Amino acid sequence: MTIYPLRYLIGFSLSLFLLSLVGLIGQAGPVLSVAGTAGPTYPGGETTYQVELLNHTDQIVYDGVISLTLPAGFSYVPGSTLALGEGWPLENREPVISGQTLTWGPYSLPAAGVREHNPYGIHTLMNDCQIGPALYLEAAKQLVGSGGYVTQLFYGIDANTTGPSDCAVSFVSEAYARNLIPILRLQGHSVNGIWQAPSPGSSGDYAEIAQAFARYVAGLPRRNTNPLYIAVWNEPDLWIEWSNRPNAQQYARFFVAVSKAIKRLGDGRIRVVNGALTPGNTKFLDQMLAVPGFKNAFDVWASHCYPYNHPPSYNNHARTARYGTYAIDCYRQETARIKNQGRSGFTVMVTETGYELGNNTFGFEGFARINETNRAAYISSAFANYWQHWPEIVAVTPFQLADSSGHWAKFDWLYPTSPYTRHLQYEQVAALPKPGGEINPYGFQITFQAKVANNVAPGTYFSQLSGQDRDGHTAFAAQAAPVEVAATPFPLTYLPIIFGPTRRDGPWYFSTPEPASPGAIVPDILLEPANEAQSVVLMTAPPTAIPLAGEPQAIVLDQSAGLGAVALAGETLEIVNLTTQQAAQTLQVGDDLQRLSSGPPGSIFVSLSDGLAQIDLQTGQVAKRLTGLGRLRGLAWDPATSRLFVADATRDQLLVFSDNLNRQQTRPLHCQPDQLIFDEPAHQLYITCPAVPLVMTFQVETLTPTAQAALTGGPILDLVLDAPRQRLYALSLLAPGHQGITIWQTATLQQVALLAGSSDFPLQTASALALTSEGQLLIAEPGGVWQMNPADYRVSRTPVAGGDTLTVQPDNGTIYALDPAARLLRIYP
Repeated sequence: MTIYPLRYLIGFSLSLFLLSLVGLIGQAGPVLSVAGTAGPTYPGGETTYQVELLNHTDQIVYDGVISLTLPAGFSYVPGSTLALGEGWPLENREPVISGQTLTWGPYSLPAAGVREHNPYGIHTLMNDCQIGPALYLEAAKQLVGSGGYVTQLFYGIDANTTGPSDCAVSFVSEAYARNLIPILRLQGHSVNGIWQAPSPGSSGDYAEIAQAFARYVAGLPRRNTNPLYIAVWNEPDLWIEWSNRPNAQQYARFFVAVSKAIKRLGDGRIRVVNGALTPGNTKFLDQMLAVPGFKNAFDVWASHCYPYNHPPSYNNHARTARYGTYAIDCYRQETARIKNQGRSGFTVMVTETGYELGNNTFGFEGFARINETNRAAYISSAFANYWQHWPEIVAVTPFQLADSSGHWAKFDWLYPTSPYTRHLQYEQVAALPKPGGEINPYGFQITFQAKVANNVAPGTYFSQLSGQDRDGHTAFAAQAAPVEVAATPFPLTYLPIIFGPTRRDGPWYFSTPEPASPGAIVPDILLEPANEAQSVVLMTAPPTAIPLAGEPQAIVLDQSAGLGAVALAGETLEIVNLTTQQAAQTLQVGDDLQRLSSGPPGSIFVSLSDGLAQIDLQTGQVAKRLTGLGRLRGLAWDPATSRLFVADATRDQLLVFSDNLNRQQTRPLHCQPDQLIFDEPAHQLYITCPAVPLVMTFQVETLTPTAQAALTGGPILDLVLDAPRQRLYALSLLAPGHQGITIWQTATLQQVALLAGSSDFPLQTASALALTSEGQLLIAEPGGVWQMNPADYRVSRTPVAGGDTLTVQPDNGTIYALDPAARLLRIYP
């Protein structure tokens, strides 16, 4: 997903909340231990000591000090101290000397590690160090456990970058201190909400920016116990990530150059990771793989796999996923392509995944809408029963821990506002047993030299070692770091140090500007706010809020009867009096209600998870019901011929019924259908196949297909028809978290425009569309409803509160908005 470079300030109260998570877990064994070694020497010579204070707990130990008492005749060589934290230089401090005893510290001791690999992880959204990485990382540690992973964005890299930001250094250091493994997603600059593609530089081979990335990485902490993963960019096939013109060959050349520059640092602890693509974009991947060097430039392959509302059992490993792009292991589509190009044996990171509250994208397949309960069950099962058992998986870092900006609130694992409650998915994943095994104690090491007096006799000399922390834990070794003092000097051999010139064989490149690549996701128009003085703002009176007996899912109006019907989650239908604007009656229809449609005056049709029903609104009774039909979805009523068109999502076909539900026709389809819209003036039927994604038109008399159009990106969420103006609008997922609106001419399905959001109007959470009688497009989001003028594609905020579904009464413009969270029907006259 695209992360906008905002400054997220959660507040001091959250700091206290997260700090309250910190606590030393009870230990069956020691908290601290000391150890030491020393090299051989001779009278009058020097020896090198290495001593360490180790932490055996899975929490940071603070203010650790270590003391060593030298044997008689041994003395400290001033200035010889080198302090390391598991291989990373610490601040060198001369020891405090008291007689023969040398004391170093205080230094913090990182949490201990575990032998077994732990793939659990989380993606954080910390874009400001004012609060401090430690607070986010402590919450992450409580969730993913020791040895888990944490992904975080850092940006602002350009050719002038000399090193990492202090924030990035702090984040990596604090992650290592908790025995977390950092995955840093590094990126450039954002302008007006669009990440700018890196410049290839004067030579055209990305050498300057590649060296800048290498300088940034070179300044980051390293640790011998854990790797440092560097993800180079993010979703480069998305317009918002690559200067509005994604180009696969440009990104691949850039990535190869950056990978080579980082590998020239010669540090095997650093692992290079690609910028993950949007799910399923194999066209873009194929072009990247055609660039020389790309397929071998990554150490681990990164993917983004969003299952929407598919459970984890719906996956490619088990061959249970009809739409493998939308499964927890969607990466297998990408890895198959890479293996076909000759690269095998590599591992995978899923750096983004997760379940969005309220998501019902694949309801047409029969999967439930995502709520707190099934989300927690799905994600905990994905970790416990699937990801950690697939050997190719290195890490999975779901998106995202907590987002106080609200952009990604439906993915939150923690509420970012008071009282900072944990979502159920956090509780359940945190409670899962994590891979562990034998403890690996970690700590800090002190290396120094000691001088041996000339009169020291040959023999073995021991030192006394002790350590302690601020909480009073201690460790002691009476005989440590033995030194063998020989009678005569022994020969020393020095190996030569060889330096060679830096290679500058950058990747091949094109010398001319390149267009967007096939597979690149690029909108024609970015939606922008309307000028307040010129916008035509929808005006409504204060709404009437009607409480409902459950969570509303769909609504249909029967103007002739003055009644409406609201489908509630489950088996209940609620009838509303449109005149009095009050709930009139509820009835149990049976099976899960899917979609509603108008019918003959005074009645409506309801599609069910295993059938079809006709409801008499006046009596509130089920007039007729058919069962055994499988899961039926979209409905469309033709009043002129009294026919009902029905989308059969179980058998991939279109059904036609009479007004008394006698089946008249069956039309096989080549894809799984969902929504239907009947265009009465044009005598056309529009059918969506959301997962493909595809829109088709049929001539209603003969059911002959007349046109079809594929959509850019992912599944279709909603479809609305503006028959007077001969326009068809589809709301779809261009990529996870990025909705788009496609506009076609109705006669031919020729595309008029593809619209997408901007930084001012992100369009990240849009769920439904509706049209006013004047042809203004209404776009529903949880935070409110927007109005788009189709003449100039400018958007304005309306007074309508947010909701998941909208419908407009044609004769008077009354707006009906469903709010499942509040269990309300809001009516705006």
